[in-house]
Amino acid sequence: MRRFAFLAVMVVAFGVGASACAETAARPVWIDTDPICTGTGRSDDIDDCWALLYALASPELAVRGISTVFGNAEGPSAYENAKDLIARFATARGRPAPPIHAGASVAIGTTPTLSPGAAALGEALGAEPLTILALGPLTNVAQMLRVKPDLARRIVRIVAVAGTRAGQTMLFPGSSRIVHLHDFNFKKDPKAFSAVLEREIEVVLTPFEAAQTMTVTRADLGRFAQGGPVGAFLAEISRNWLGFWEQEFKAPGFHPFDVLAVGYAVDPAALACASMTARVLFQQSLIVPRTSLEVAERGAGRRVTYCTAVAPAFKEHLFERLRAG
Repeated sequence: MRRFAFLAVMVVAFGVGASACAETAARPVWIDTDPICTGTGRSDDIDDCWALLYALASPELAVRGISTVFGNAEGPSAYENAKDLIARFATARGRPAPPIHAGASVAIGTTPTLSPGAAALGEALGAEPLTILALGPLTNVAQMLRVKPDLARRIVRIVAVAGTRAGQTMLFPGSSRIVHLHDFNFKKDPKAFSAVLEREIEVVLTPFEAAQTMTVTRADLGRFAQGGPVGAFLAEISRNWLGFWEQEFKAPGFHPFDVLAVGYAVDPAALACASMTARVLFQQSLIVPRTSLEVAERGAGRRVTYCTAVAPAFKEHLFERLRAG
């Protein structure tokens, strides 16, 4: 009973928060992303594209710039995807298109070199404090902090799509076979996450645990297809991804992971979150070394904000924002 009461409070809080945000100045944000927006591949993870278009449709946010990073797509492809998406939709609401910079194509190494995306992020932080929405590996952020450590104090917070609670697995109970997802963004560059967690920067994690409380179904895509150009585009590129989830995971739809990071930036009341500890575990093995970004309610590690659920009102809010485009 207490659980249902808590969710009801979240609905009210989210509605009030969104209204209040619209009355204040837009918050400056930087988006670091690994988009693949064609939807032609059977397992093309298109949720970065949802997140980018949601951010551009949100008056609460002022997107100062976008850097791309390897992950869902190779580095050059991620840049081309972002550039094409922004060119097609950024000015639809009369807002200027944010600059886009090609970022890291490989995990962070030992050489103190900056990708153009990491360098641009550093320049933007020099101009004003920013919230960083990290939708992919943290490589660009870690590169920038290695070369310009003083800029850590200019980061308002980093909202990253990563993290797993200790003892938890990314398992779909409805699957006919045991199918796991892994902590994709973290696994692509664990050293980058470790480097960022060593800094005194506020970190918010919007992980699988929270994303699985919101599902985009085939009926939802049907609604999108009847909307404006943005909704129709997202419905089209999401069909293969949804089919992949239906077939491989026996799931009713897919979880749009990356939109939760944007949702937190729009209004933190959109997610249920708590203060926890996080640490990077590098576990040596003779066969396969295991690395994890482990989060726990207490224990060793540094304090982060870890999100566990999405407010029921958030899904309709997201759909209305995107379908109106």
